[in-house]
Amino acid sequence: STLVFPLWGGYVLPHACSRTPFAGQDITQHLSALLEARGVRLLEGARATKEVHCFIPARFRELASKSDNSVRLADGTELTLDHGCLSCPEVMFSETRGRAVFGEHFCTIQDLVRNSIDRCDIDMRRDLAMNIVLAGGNTLFPGFSDRLSHELNDTQPRPWFRVIAPPDRLNSCWFGASVKASLKSCRFLTRDMLGSSEMYDFR
Repeated sequence: STLVFPLWGGYVLPHACSRTPFAGQDITQHLSALLEARGVRLLEGARATKEVHCFIPARFRELASKSDNSVRLADGTELTLDHGCLSCPEVMFSETRGRAVFGEHFCTIQDLVRNSIDRCDIDMRRDLAMNIVLAGGNTLFPGFSDRLSHELNDTQPRPWFRVIAPPDRLNSCWFGASVKASLKSCRFLTRDMLGSSEMYDFR
């Protein structure tokens, strides 16, 4: 799932958290479906194609002016894909397309952010809006932070939201967990509760 949670004074505000039940795997499946509709079937290469070649346009209408693009897969196969495939992560910002792909419970990224901020006290909202920090694999798509900033500020008379994209955001959750686990307040965690290193070996 994709989560948005506001932090204030070092604490999460649970009442203001927002969630939508889709994540990176869903984008991979969406890309696979688009490719199969074009006669291309990838058994193992859809995720790699997504991570290497996919992007998010700054504006949806920019896709109309884009030409097809030739991509080389991990096995050496060359394919010519249109930008409807390569920009498939754009669905995260489109309510109509998102609900068609993921179902009625889908919520766009920008609406998740707005909903979380709107649930917070009015005195907090400005600071939260100016410090939107990205984390996780889906945020690594080229154009993600620019598109989110555009979608959030598009309805404002002047820029009110600031999106921050740390270069190490792929592992931000792990870094945060390691800091949390090192605090004295977490000394109650036992080795059995944390599990073994083999649980986290994805090789």
